Amino acid sequence: MLEKQFEYITQLIESARYRAYQSVNQELIQLYWEVGAYLSKKVKEDSWGQSTVQELADYIQLKHPDLKGFSRMSQIRINHASINST
Repeated sequence: MLEKQFEYITQLIESARYRAYQSVNQELIQLYWEVGAYLSKKVKEDSWGQSTVQELADYIQLKHPDLKGFSRMSQIRINHASINST
């Protein structure tokens, strides 16, 4: 009898966890799109090149080592995705 009630509670927990993952993923997608759009704009309007993108990656790694996923290659992929989605 208690097992069914416990199982119900664990299903509630798992359901909430799944919804939380979905929300986080949506926010990350929005963030990457915004970063990519900003990089695209800077490359186009301010003549940012590969060295500037590398400097940004180095800056993030040095000043904010807890921010993961913003290496130079990640930024190029983000930028490419932003360009292709507009």
